[in-house]
Amino acid sequence: MRLKLPWVLFVLSLAVNIFFVAGVGYGVFMKHRLERSPAARIDFIAEHLDLSDAQRQGLLDLRKALRTSRGDVRDERDQVRDAMLAELAKPTFDRAAMLALIDQRNAQRRERIVQSAEQVHTYLMTLDPSQRESFLDMARERGFWRGLMGSGKTRR
Repeated sequence: MRLKLPWVLFVLSLAVNIFFVAGVGYGVFMKHRLERSPAARIDFIAEHLDLSDAQRQGLLDLRKALRTSRGDVRDERDQVRDAMLAELAKPTFDRAAMLALIDQRNAQRRERIVQSAEQVHTYLMTLDPSQRESFLDMARERGFWRGLMGSGKTRR
């Protein structure tokens, strides 16, 4: 039994060190990807998809439109949040009013998602089928949209 204990400890130590090194390497790799400027991200996508100048400009226009939409969403969200807080400040809780505010926020969110999807679809139709498929493959990757939008911030 005494002879096995050093080997068990050695294997455990080796495993911990391997996972530590892998974690550090992954962190460095992800940091490099996330530090790219929005322009560098657009360049990467344009190069990867072999976009024409017009398609690249369309991607820049799409990014701008989605960012503008995202700013509008923050304003709408803040207005609904303020209305909800005003409801909470009242002496009696009005369940119907709170549900109406939640429904309003959900309707705004659904509309924004549909508008964004329509804008992305319009852009995708400017790409040839292989470019479209490559774009959609990239879009499936975690962080693609955040990277395209140029935001390193986390959601509130």
